[in-house]
Order: sequence, then C-alpha cells, then structure tokens
Amino acid sequence: MIREQTGQNFMVKILNTLPSESGLTRIEYEGPRIALFSTNPAYFILNSNIISNMVNSVKKRIIIRTDESIRKSEAECADVLRKVLPSGVKISRLLFDPAVGEVTALVENLTMEYSMSDQDNAILSEKTGWRFLVRRAPKDFGIIEQINSILVRRANERVRFYKEVGEKIFRPRLNERTEVSLVFLGGFNEVGRSCTLVTTNESNVLLDCGINSFSSDMTTFAPRFDVTGLNIDDIDCVLLSHAHLDHSGFLPMLFRHGYRGPIYCSEPTIPLTYLLLKDNIQLIEELSFMGPTSKEIEDVITHMIALPYAVVTDITPDIRLTLANAGHILGSSITHLHFGNGDHNLVYSGDFRFGRSLALENAYWNFQRVETLIVESTLGGKEDILQPREETNQKLLELINSCLSRGGNLLFPVPILGQSQELILTLSGFAKTGMLSAKICIEKSIGEASSIYETYMECLSKEIRQELDGYSINMFKPPKSQIVESKKLRKGSHLIVSPSSMLTHGPSVGYLGQIYDDPLSAVVFTSQILPNTPAHGLVKGKKDVVIEGKMLNVECRVESFVDFTNHSDYGQILAYVKRMKQKLRKVIVNHGDKSKAQNLAGAINRIHRIHTQHPLVEEAVKLV
Repeated sequence: MIREQTGQNFMVKILNTLPSESGLTRIEYEGPRIALFSTNPAYFILNSNIISNMVNSVKKRIIIRTDESIRKSEAECADVLRKVLPSGVKISRLLFDPAVGEVTALVENLTMEYSMSDQDNAILSEKTGWRFLVRRAPKDFGIIEQINSILVRRANERVRFYKEVGEKIFRPRLNERTEVSLVFLGGFNEVGRSCTLVTTNESNVLLDCGINSFSSDMTTFAPRFDVTGLNIDDIDCVLLSHAHLDHSGFLPMLFRHGYRGPIYCSEPTIPLTYLLLKDNIQLIEELSFMGPTSKEIEDVITHMIALPYAVVTDITPDIRLTLANAGHILGSSITHLHFGNGDHNLVYSGDFRFGRSLALENAYWNFQRVETLIVESTLGGKEDILQPREETNQKLLELINSCLSRGGNLLFPVPILGQSQELILTLSGFAKTGMLSAKICIEKSIGEASSIYETYMECLSKEIRQELDGYSINMFKPPKSQIVESKKLRKGSHLIVSPSSMLTHGPSVGYLGQIYDDPLSAVVFTSQILPNTPAHGLVKGKKDVVIEGKMLNVECRVESFVDFTNHSDYGQILAYVKRMKQKLRKVIVNHGDKSKAQNLAGAINRIHRIHTQHPLVEEAVKLV
C-alpha cells in the first residue's frame, strides 16, 4: 500500500496546526513548495520553529507568503526599508516580484557580516506586506533588470504555472514499484548537446538539454528526442546543471515544440542562462538553424524554479532532488536524485571541478547514498593532468611581460563564463601586486557575467568573498581595465579578454583580425581546444587558418594554458570516484571525446573495481 500523503491530506494537517493569530488566509502550491499566505507574516518569522515542526511533520517544503491584501506600494516599501537598513547602506534598486510577494533589495556597501535579522524582517513584512531579500548590487544592472521585467510582466501566468506544477508533484503515486531507466540523448562519447532522459513508472525527467554549437547537422546539433517515443509534453521537468550552452542551449527550442514544465536549477543559473541564450541567438542562426526567439527565451526564464543547495525537494511523485556545488562555474550543480522510498540514488556530476579554483569552492561529494554515478570525462585521458596553478601563473606572467616589453598585444579568447572569470581574477592579482601594468580590455558580455558573479557573492570561494567585502572593491575589474564592445585597438599594448574561446564567432575573431600578422603579439588559449575549430588548427601549429570564411596567415605567437580549465582532470575524477567508492554499484561516463570516455571508464573499472560503462548516444541503461 502506498503511504505517501496526498496534497489535500497535508494541507488539512497544516490548517489544523495553526492558531488564528497566524493570519493564515489560504494554502497554495508554489511549484515544489507549499505556500502559506498570511496577513500576519511576522508571526511566522518570529516563530520559525512552527514552520520547522510543520516541515518535519508533512515532509514537504513550506514557504511563507504575504497575502496580497496587505501589500503596500513600491514607494512606501522603499521608505520603510531605508529606515530599517543600517546607515551607510545605499539601496541601488528594488526589484518587486508580485507572483511571490518578494522584494529584492540590491544595495551597495553590503558586507559579509550584514544579514537581516528576524526582527527587521518581521518589521518590514508587517509594515509593507512584502518579504525582503538583500543582495549586493552589481556594477551592471542590465541582465538582472531585464529578468525582473519578464517575471513581473508574466506574474499571473507564473502563479497559474506554479499551481499546475504542484498539483502534478503532490498527486498520489499510481504505482508503488520503482523502476528507473536512462536514455542517452546527447553528450555521450562526445562533448556537446548534453541530455539524458530519466524514466520511472511515474516520471520522465531530463538531465540538461544542450546543443553542440560546433555542428551544422541537426542529428548531432541537438538531443535525439526522436528515439524516446515520448511527446514533449510527457516530460515532467528539466534539471539544469549550469548555464553553458552545451547543457542549456536547446531549452528555447524545447518550448518551441510545446514543453511547458519547470526547469530546476540554482538561483545564479537563471541570469547566466539568460545572458548566454541572448548572446548566442546569432550563432545558432549561423549554423543554418532558426535561432531562439525573444519569446522562447522568456518562456525559459518564466519556467525556471530556483532551488538552494543541500535542500531536498520533491520534483515528481517518486523523485526527490538535491543540488550541490559543482565548482565549475557560478551556480553549477551536481544533481542527486532519490527514487521512490530510497530504492535507488543517482548522482549526475554535470561539469565539475574537484579541486579549488580562485573563484569557487571544491565540488561537493559527501552524499549519504549513491548507487549510480554519471561522471564527465572532458579531461579523462591519462595525459590530462593539470600543472600546479602557481607554475602556470608564473609562465603566463612571463609570456605577458615578454609581449608587452616588445610592444605587442595579447588576445585571450575565452568563454563568457567560467574560465574568463578565473583569468580575470589571475590578472587582477598580477595587477594589484605590481607585476602587471598594461591596459586590460574586457569584452562587455564577460563584464556582464562577472557582475552576476559579484551579486551572488555567497556562492564564491571564501577568499574572494573576503576580497569583495565592501562595494568599492571589484575583483572582476582589475586596475587599468575597461569594459569594451568589439573595440578597435589603438596604439600601445593591450590585454584583450574576449569570447569566443574557439575563434568560431564573436568579438575575439575581430580582435584576431587586428593582430594576426604581428609577430610581436600573441593569442593565448586557456581552455580545452575542440577539434575542427580554428583554435585547434592554431594550437597544432597551422599558420594558414580560415576564420569566418577568410584565410589568415597567422604570424603572431600562439600559446595554450589549459591549466585554467574549470573541469576536473584525470586524477581529480578518479579521486572523486574514490570518495564514493564504498557506496557505488555503477559508474556511467559521459561528456568526453570517445577516447577519453573509454580511457576513464577502463581506469575506474580497473582501479576501483566498480562496474563502469561509456554508452553511446541513443543507447539506454536500466538501473532498477
């Protein structure tokens, strides 16, 4: 007999628990949460144990919302907030979200020591009728404000959507038996279009939904949904590990074909995904496919539901989700899925770094239970061992000074997210210690991404959080640096940090066109070089390369420092598996070229004695 509580059962239980002074007006589904609407939210804020007891009783996530009848105007809210915040804390923006009754205050001079007390929160809720969140104000408000505009404009639609999602999640299970299978739709024995379908008796869930942005053939550009036998509206939800296009790029097209379900991810992943999708509309169109429309990108944002790390959340009647830090880029998540009543547990690494970087903490590994691990193999070859960062930094600094002393320029083609921020932090360290004095040009899209990093400072490494403690310090904008937009280089030496990393498109192509014939200048790659790209030809020593249809005879210096990668190397992947060894029954290798996936699978099998597979796209595996 199935013992799961139905939605009506636990709602009645909550109603019977609360006294009249709680001001409870109604209970609604809010996606994977149960929202309690109250005319007296201060009661719950000052009696937080009541919510804790309810959560323990009904085993569901509960959140307090203010009843619409008590919500004051935006001007009144701003006036009240200024009186509550400490003197010297300047409010830059107030972002209202009427769908959930929350206000995000973006403030300057926000320090790590400051957090709003329960007393202040209660005062604000009582006087304004809104719940307040406080965040560090970014240097560039563009992306954050655009997303807020979308959320406000589509607030009524989101309220209906949240209710529909909750009704599907909290319905009774139809079958007590647990069966779990995986269908590999992309990203296996290849890099790009990451997508895995997880199926149970009750659910169909996607792990990522990306594109191969270097393919112009639809059979290798997009996930192979044609092999599943499912309609798009049969998919219950998408779990997005992070914002990179090889994991997120097909989401707008999913909505084009009728998907209307939730996308679960960490909070920083929402603005970063929006930034990358908008930035790459032209790229997708250049591959001879109809790129995403603004409406489709808005659909993605409207259906994203942010979840914090380390919180267990029901996402279907028989699957519970927990996200954990992956250490790859801001907001990147390792996904833990708990099936049925603990019948099986799956961890999907996504892209992860099991080693400290300047920007982020080490990837999380200590899951209580995990029987199956899907792990990436981007650097799965035996030769893929990273050098200590100190050695790499010294070599990089010597190269920079060599070029600058001769009057040359340095171009760093980088992705918008991840390695660009790591490189900027490194250059910032050089500049602040007096080892670098050159002008640094940072392309606008990278500046926008770095600004989002600062807003979510709680997700950064401890060292960077301490550096950012105070609004005047900007670790992602080194001394003598400027934000530029496809700039024409003037006289003098420059360091240029610009996308794209493979020189297939974007501003870096234009900058290369200005320095390719200058033997005093250099192109410096800091990421893994993918085959069949202009970058690959240059790193392999080719002098004549075709870029955007134009043949260039490259005379500038070409260097590669892959040690700035935000992926785990061969040794780090094996160490990660070792940490879970006692719990694992099966390892499935993905996200790597065929040779690297095969090598890593063989090594895990041989060294750790764990059954390991490296399946192909279109294959399937039954777990339970």
